[in-house]
Amino acid sequence: MSTSTSTRLGIVVAIACLTTCFAVATVYSSQAVFSDISIKYGMSVSDARFAFSICSIAYALAFFVMGPLSDLFSARVLAATGLLVAAGATALSAVSANQLTFVFASAVQGASAAAVPVAMFALLPRLARKDQVGTYFGLIIAASVVGITLGRAGMGLLTASVGLSAAQMGSAIILLIMSVLLAALPKVASHLYAPRGPGRLRQGAAHAGFTRSGAAVRYWLLPLLWLPRGGDVPHAETERAAIRT
Repeated sequence: MSTSTSTRLGIVVAIACLTTCFAVATVYSSQAVFSDISIKYGMSVSDARFAFSICSIAYALAFFVMGPLSDLFSARVLAATGLLVAAGATALSAVSANQLTFVFASAVQGASAAAVPVAMFALLPRLARKDQVGTYFGLIIAASVVGITLGRAGMGLLTASVGLSAAQMGSAIILLIMSVLLAALPKVASHLYAPRGPGRLRQGAAHAGFTRSGAAVRYWLLPLLWLPRGGDVPHAETERAAIRT
């Protein structure tokens, strides 16, 4: 493998992880600011949690739709489109104060964000050597987990600093930048890493086996583990609510 090819591959992997992280962060960003959402949209905190639940469920279910789509469209197009739609939905949340609009935008955010990890799962195995496929899958899963934490902490800090609407618009701009980065991904020919002929077919079959395996399904259903329960409110939000009262 030449140095330039190795560099291009490293850039692709880094951008894949970065975009996955921010896409997943979008889904979980509202979880730390339920009280701010309730004030802006004139809803109860329970209704704000419900909107987050809708977003999370849409995210989980969208994996079963985005999977087949990744076979029909290129990973670059699928992920970039998902980020653009998520950016639009986030911007809509920022400029609107209507409850139904916010719930609708939350559902669109969740469904469109799922396109990114699905596309990256489809892309990276085509670029990796056989002994690297597991490593790349692990990187995407790790980026998703980091995104969960980043979404909560980042939105909480931004909201405390500049307000909810500005934080939402900032998130939309970040997603837009991520979509541009994806569109500008350097070309890395898959045949440089994937074996030719029957060997390449075997690798494709192995990837297809992974996407249908229990491990993949468990990953796709991970968002359900973070659905809000009962009256749980993040500690930081509880403190802000106490200060307001």
